[in-house]
Amino acid sequence: MTSAQATRPVLLISMGGPRNPSEVKVYLRRLFSDPHIIPGGALKRWLLSRLIARAATPRTRARYALIGGKSSAVEDTQRLARQVTEHFAPRGITVKCAVATRYSAPSIEEGLAALTEHGDQPVTPVYLFPHETSAMTGSCADVLERAAARLGVAVETGVRHLGATEGYAQGWADAIKAAVDELVGSLVSGCGTGFPAGQVCSGRRAAGRYEKVSPQAALTRAPAQNHCHPRCQE
Repeated sequence: MTSAQATRPVLLISMGGPRNPSEVKVYLRRLFSDPHIIPGGALKRWLLSRLIARAATPRTRARYALIGGKSSAVEDTQRLARQVTEHFAPRGITVKCAVATRYSAPSIEEGLAALTEHGDQPVTPVYLFPHETSAMTGSCADVLERAAARLGVAVETGVRHLGATEGYAQGWADAIKAAVDELVGSLVSGCGTGFPAGQVCSGRRAAGRYEKVSPQAALTRAPAQNHCHPRCQE
């Protein structure tokens, strides 16, 4: 068995991200040109992708500025590729990892081309998503299939998703809780009742005064009939 045959080619695929502020608009255009994101005709996607990118680019750049002006997706995936190679080396398994992204660089075809030196060994794609959806795994798999046909490379089914780990789920839970707290805080400030932080007007009158409830209770109660302020009805 030659070294090329012994090497396991693995393609790590992510959605990617802009590597600098100038790439934000291009990234958004590619994202919203994807038929898995916006179904319909090509002309419709062409138009909508440009309208959305034009409108969203300024605030998207501002948000990226808060984390260094770029996405860390490609760098994180490159680091993961090195870790995968190092993990299998002590077992005598040579793994060659290439990085590919759906909407930025390197593209899926570029990543696949980097693995063509390994002869007839099929490439194992690993989709770096917590769950399988058409908009993520499905979109990437379609592009990979077309790229493999052009390059004449055999591709396995691979790992379709990584699974939603406890840490991933907890991260989303924490983000949702923070968003809810912020929402409740804005309702409190707009209500004009002078309630302390952590309490909101329920919109009901109880014993001739507004009822004080916790944010959690306010979010689970039925809609009120008598609101203290127009913003409470939003």
